[in-house]
Formats: sequence, structure tokens, C-alpha cells
Amino acid sequence: MWDYEDYHAYLRDWIEFRKAHSANMSYQWLANKCEFSSRSFLRRVALGEKNLSLVAAHRLSKAMEHGPAEAEYFSALVALGNARTPKDREHHQDRLRQIPRPRQGRILNAGEFELFREWYIVPLRELVTNFPFAQDWNLLGQQLDPPISGEQAREAVELLLELGLLQKDGELYRQVESNLSTPTRSASRLVRNYQLKTLELAGQSLARHDRDLRHISTLTVGLDAEHFEVVREKVRNFRRELIALASEIPHSDRVYQVNLQLFPLTRTPVGSQSPTNRS
Repeated sequence: MWDYEDYHAYLRDWIEFRKAHSANMSYQWLANKCEFSSRSFLRRVALGEKNLSLVAAHRLSKAMEHGPAEAEYFSALVALGNARTPKDREHHQDRLRQIPRPRQGRILNAGEFELFREWYIVPLRELVTNFPFAQDWNLLGQQLDPPISGEQAREAVELLLELGLLQKDGELYRQVESNLSTPTRSASRLVRNYQLKTLELAGQSLARHDRDLRHISTLTVGLDAEHFEVVREKVRNFRRELIALASEIPHSDRVYQVNLQLFPLTRTPVGSQSPTNRS
């Protein structure tokens, strides 16, 4: 899909390709899956007679079972197709070019979840690739904020070596795989505790760091279920953009923790009989 600049043509070709491989595929079948009321709507979109709204594009992308990068590209295609001015078109064309193409990163197995045992292990994995500390573990530990002991720093690096996530490379270390991720919907206790600790560190940063060294902001908005999914997908896309950006930096001189937070402050939906929280 990466060569399209017209989402109408992309939809038309996607349908024709799927029809050639599945007898059940049709515009009506896809419209039903999207819960569109008009049976002819998608056919008219494919013909260029109708346009998609952002919300309709999200529903269609989900029905087409796009992966994260494909969903972002399709959203940008729709925005480009609906652009009304040359300036808007140029903006969305730039957006299309900047969307990272899919790149498979290493998915951690259960044993490698020890990476999240302490909050400082992950940032040390970044730090030791650019900071020559000459095996002075106390010096290394003092580079973290808040600092840790030399013994903690040494044990963390030894764990990373044992897990195969680092290799010694002269005075520095080299990451065996730059991008790591946990399995989808991972419920590991270690991962949850790690996330809780980073949230605690984010709260401490408000008092410990000058404003020009951090960016912590809050926003409260009203959403419905459908637009919540749109926002959540945008957060996922932003994470991918940050990963791609960080991958282009040859020598970093600091390590940052980025927490993206989107959570309900009311029952979902408002007025329901019981909260939808789960432990």
C-alpha cells in the first residue's frame, strides 16, 4: 500500500485483490463489518464519489485488519485525499513520507522480562552504548537520575549481558537488537511494576527537574467509544514515530523516559451501573 496517494484507488484495489482470494469478500460484506448503514457507501468511496471522514476511515481500517503502520498510512491517505488547499496537501504528503515503514523488532520472551525487574535496567541498556565508564560502576550509577549504587549498576549490566541484550564492544557496549517489545497484551507482573515505577518517577520529576529539562502536560477531554479508539491509535502511532526518530540518532548524550497516558476519569460510559476497572 506504500505507493498509493489516493485512498479511493487503494480501497478499490484492496477489494478486488481480496475478492480474487475469497468468495465471501464484497463491498457489502466490508460495509457490514464496519457497521455502515448504507450498503453502497464503500462502493461509492472506491469510485471517488464519496469521501471518508476520519472516524469512518478508522472503522474501515480496523475492518481491513491493518497493522499499526498500515493504519497510520491509511489515515494519512484519507487526510491527503480530503485536503482542500495546496498547503494542506503538501502537509499530508510530508506526513506520508515520514511515517515509518514496518520494521520487525525483537519480541521479548518470558525469561527476558527480567529486564523490567528494576526501573534502571532499561535506561542503563541505552546509557552504556554511548558512555565510556571504564568499568567504574560507581561512575556509571551516578549518571542515572536518581542515581543508583555501583553494585546495582554492575548487576544490571551483567543481567543484560546474560540475557543476550548487550554485547561488550571495546570500551562501550552494543545492543544486540535496538528495538524491543513485549508480546501484545502482556500481563507480566514485572512489566506492570516497571510501569508503576516509571509513573512514580514522572511525578517526582515535577519537583526535581527544571521545566526546560522535562515536558509533562495534562489534557482532559470528553470522548465516546469510537473516538477513544481513534485517539488510542494516534498514541500508538506517536510511539512508533519516536522509536524511528531515536533510531536515527548515532550517539545520544542522555536517556529519557516517555510515558504516554490515556485513561478514563469517569465510568465508561458515564451512567453505567459499575466501573469497568479490572485488577
